[in-house]
Amino acid sequence: MQIAWQQPPTSTPVCTVTASTPDPYVNDSVTLKAECTQSPQSWQWSVPTCSSSSYTCQTTSTVAGPVTYKVAATNVIGAGAPSQPVSVTWTPTPPGGADYCGGYSDVVEFALPWAAPF
Repeated sequence: MQIAWQQPPTSTPVCTVTASTPDPYVNDSVTLKAECTQSPQSWQWSVPTCSSSSYTCQTTSTVAGPVTYKVAATNVIGAGAPSQPVSVTWTPTPPGGADYCGGYSDVVEFALPWAAPF
């Protein structure tokens, strides 16, 4: 058996939060991930839909628009300050039957019949 010794924390944790995608569709799921210094032992998310005490959190939104998320971690010294917020902009789901590209105003689509000459 091998033991890996670690230096004890010297201050409270400092965290950075990232989102798995910055612009998900409403009702989709986003994973938030905290990367923290100083050996955190627990995490407190500012996400009402997330009760995770882990360094990751799954969240969703039923409303379109930007939302910011933060986390604060705690170690043996105490609770760190909340992280800088990460912004996620929830976008409306395209209407049923629409394709992926049709949900964007800056995409031009062409409908060509099969066997059309190029």
